[in-house]
Amino acid sequence: YKIPENWPYQEARTLFKEPIVSPVEELDEAKWTSPDEE
Repeated sequence: YKIPENWPYQEARTLFKEPIVSPVEELDEAKWTSPDEE
């Protein structure tokens, strides 16, 4: 696979180094339910 010349590698590098993460206070509580097997 050849990466395109105009691929935004600098922006991708920034996302890996400084990911956009939501603060825990803004997240809804996780709700676990049984799997839907159908």
